Amino acid sequence: PIFTEVLPDAIATECGGCSDKQKEGAKKIFKFLIEKKPEEWKALESKYDPSGSYKTKYDAQLKAL
Repeated sequence: PIFTEVLPDAIATECGGCSDKQKEGAKKIFKFLIEKKPEEWKALESKYDPSGSYKTKYDAQLKAL
């Protein structure tokens, strides 16, 4: 499955169904988007987290990337 198909479930379950390799891959993708493609990152945030609840929940983890 492509990234955007699994993203909502992965966010909701804290990537509970992900392997360690998938979790590391997701971290690399998030870091890249945050640092190099902030507009795309904001678009993902607005689509998959319009209320900002996940951003609050994962804020410390995202800053640690």
